[in-house]
Amino acid sequence: MPLPGRRRDATRATGHAAQGPAPAGRYLAALGTLVTAISAGGGCGNEDHGRSGTASTTTATAATTTEVATAAPTATVTPSASPSARRTPYAGPTGTVVGRVTIKGDPAPKTNFRYPSGCEGAVATYGRLFRTGAEGGLADALVAVTEYGNHYVPPARPAVPLTITNCAYSQRTVVMTDGQHLTVENDMTIEQFLPHLDGARQPATIVAIPGGAPIKVFSRGISRYWLRDQMGRRHMVAHVFHLPYATADVTSLDGSFRIEGIPAGRTVKVSAMLPQLKNMNAVTRSLEVAPDRENTIDLELTFDAERDTPADGHGGTKPRGGPTAPTAPTATGSGDPGPTPPAPASSK
Repeated sequence: MPLPGRRRDATRATGHAAQGPAPAGRYLAALGTLVTAISAGGGCGNEDHGRSGTASTTTATAATTTEVATAAPTATVTPSASPSARRTPYAGPTGTVVGRVTIKGDPAPKTNFRYPSGCEGAVATYGRLFRTGAEGGLADALVAVTEYGNHYVPPARPAVPLTITNCAYSQRTVVMTDGQHLTVENDMTIEQFLPHLDGARQPATIVAIPGGAPIKVFSRGISRYWLRDQMGRRHMVAHVFHLPYATADVTSLDGSFRIEGIPAGRTVKVSAMLPQLKNMNAVTRSLEVAPDRENTIDLELTFDAERDTPADGHGGTKPRGGPTAPTAPTATGSGDPGPTPPAPASSK
């Protein structure tokens, strides 16, 4: 529990030139299959709404699924929900999508991080390229549900909470959407941290002190970011994705995920990928969503150490260069070309 009166609202200059987010087209292209599904997914709102139409979980029966893709296409797409969908939250029948993400193939290689004194426990989080649990469960995978029509599903809460324990962020992958920000709470007893969202052009960074109130961290809109610590702990990095829709989750240590409020009565796409890998290895399956129940689907990624290990050995290095964002195409079945993607920004 945060101790009252211990928050220090001091700020510290970052000491380097401000950086913009990775160009939207660049990171969308990299997401492959996962982001291809964005074009027909729900809208991205600019307002913070409460969730409506959350499904009950009285029945836990798997819905019919059909595998549609295992390879990531190279086409770049952008969100394409109509303005009216973004303004009006969906209020019809909904279902919940649950399941597990597993990974097969080669074991996760060790990373090359060196941990400062007092941070040796961080090896449990960052000691290997990715984390796995029992029966091949994959932690930190990003899972998204898309292609549920021109409906806007608002985020369930305004803040996405993270904690720092053993000099490690509680997640190595984070997902957020419009109307949300991150909060970072320091659960350690001595160490202080300076959480910084690389790519968000933060003019100052707030110190996260032991036992202090959570600090707020804001993105600059739809793009890919990297949450780091500016006090020299190079191992501390979390991949942050600001998506144009709220229907996404990050898997826990056992590989499980849960995404509520999915418009029911249609077949949606459920996609998963792991950003720590060189190619992210996105996979997508179809799922028919029934109302007022849990709809179960499992996804499996494959890891080939020679093909998928990033050059830095840990996947936390910010990419440099790459294509700029193209004009947003019309999404299949949406009838609306959607908003213009953010202008490309420097990635120095």
